[in-house]
Amino acid sequence: RGVQRMFVIEGLILGVAGALAGVVFAIVTSGLINRMGLTWLPPGSGERLPLLLRVWGETPTIVGTTLGLMLIATFSAWWPARRASRLVIVDALRHV
Repeated sequence: RGVQRMFVIEGLILGVAGALAGVVFAIVTSGLINRMGLTWLPPGSGERLPLLLRVWGETPTIVGTTLGLMLIATFSAWWPARRASRLVIVDALRHV
């Protein structure tokens, strides 16, 4: 159980780190793109519009995505750890 818990905690930590890094990357990248003053031509229109990415004000989406990624990372660590913890140690070492 201790080893299984350790793998699950490691998966959770990796999920938190990855999700937070993704949020920071998305906010920084959208800020850079918004400052560049890019425009785009929508289909069926003859007028160029400014390209604006809205990430900063989308708190429910950011929080929901972050929690979802953390849950997926934790489950992805729990499932193989649970299977590995049920193996006989001698049999598990043979597969190395």
